[in-house]
Amino acid sequence: MSIFCEKEKNQIKIESFCFIPFRKYNERVQFYDDCFFSYYLNPENKKILRVLVDDRIVEFIFKSIDKTIEDQDQINLEVENGSIYLNMLHKKDFSDLRDWLLMENIKRNLRLVRTFNPEIKKLLGKMIKDSFLVWMRMNPIIGIDSKTFLSNELKNMIEKYKYESYYGPFSLVCQSSGFGKSRACASLTENNFYVVFCCLRPQESTGYPKRSILSDKLTNKYTDLKYFRCYFSTFIELLNKTEHDCKQFFAKYDQQENTSSSKNLEELINENYKKFDSNAKITKYCGTKPLLFVFDEASNLCIERDDGYSNFFLITSILSELKDEAFVLFVDTFTQSKEFMPFIFNDSSSRIYSRKKKIFDPIYLLPNWDLFVHLKNISSVQKSV
Repeated sequence: MSIFCEKEKNQIKIESFCFIPFRKYNERVQFYDDCFFSYYLNPENKKILRVLVDDRIVEFIFKSIDKTIEDQDQINLEVENGSIYLNMLHKKDFSDLRDWLLMENIKRNLRLVRTFNPEIKKLLGKMIKDSFLVWMRMNPIIGIDSKTFLSNELKNMIEKYKYESYYGPFSLVCQSSGFGKSRACASLTENNFYVVFCCLRPQESTGYPKRSILSDKLTNKYTDLKYFRCYFSTFIELLNKTEHDCKQFFAKYDQQENTSSSKNLEELINENYKKFDSNAKITKYCGTKPLLFVFDEASNLCIERDDGYSNFFLITSILSELKDEAFVLFVDTFTQSKEFMPFIFNDSSSRIYSRKKKIFDPIYLLPNWDLFVHLKNISSVQKSV
């Protein structure tokens, strides 16, 4: 039984289960013996303890471990509305549950340390930022790094979009954490790409690149199409007016929070939004260098709005207005890739359903999966692990 599995654990039989509620909840004490027990992580990342008694399911939200008595295979827990005392039948079941719950305690303590110790928070932030500047080793047999691989893939897609029938100029970079997705995207400036990089990570995240100053607006479920069109148009108009060095453009219009450039950018987009015609389309890009819009941690765009759509759906619905050398990348991990499946019932034109329009495949075989395996031997996700 793996302690890292996020799906519900297989049911195990336990010797006894006792629940004592906090007084304020005015609930009764519950005691069961020889019952079935399981535990899992729900979609809100809360640890759920489940007891099955006489075809009745009782669930509790785990808070912390009070005590473990190893020689008796007993675990005492605090849950959201009281205390639980578990006696396990088997040593392995006891160890698996204890380790799974302790893992949550460790994560919680790390979050508290980051929150209340500014020195550690600052040090962690510097370490993460420094790691962003280091490239993964390149496999000498493959002879190509992630940046070059991604550049070639994007140029190929941009050309295909000009001459073939696609839903829009966008794709998904799908890769496990720590493989350099964000780094590869940002470094495309070295390959003569203009890159507009927007990281949508949650507010409390300590990762790098830092959260974009525009994240709240881009992920807000009340943001309208006019704002999304204005977002793309603002950068396109800047490039249409003056040709920039790719690296200088990236640095000048940095979106990371708490920088002078990001605050100026936020003000610029807000001013443009006031003047932007509600019926206008995205401004046509007239440059010859590829222009790439990147939305990192893009699953945060997939939260359902009150109308049943998501900001991801709204953004992709207007991307056909981008022409020529402009392209959009949504970046996230494998675990989030299902969030980006197109909703046929939401597409009133039925362009996906009728197969009149194609969608670009995700880019997931960045060539740093394995330092010792040739890329040609990795033809599928299954063969990469």
